[in-house]
Amino acid sequence: MTAGQCAHPRAADVRDPTSLRLRPGAQRALDPAGVAAFYTDVASTFLLDRADLPHLPAVEKQGLRAIPTDTLLHQGADPAPLITALLARR
Repeated sequence: MTAGQCAHPRAADVRDPTSLRLRPGAQRALDPAGVAAFYTDVASTFLLDRADLPHLPAVEKQGLRAIPTDTLLHQGADPAPLITALLARR
């Protein structure tokens, strides 16, 4: 069963398009901190899936503000918490 068919996909089971773009000749780790490092020139905030919460300090060490939230929405899930996180300001 693929993540798209699963009612509650886990972050590790999802094929992340960002990591696929980084993979060829990857000079960065494909963990959340490595992905965050890729975006430091164009972003100041990084939405971090709650499943990756142990990576929060490493993401913030890249200079990005990390906002932990549920980034994977199963079919029928309420998108409001993710939208609120996207629009969050400190």
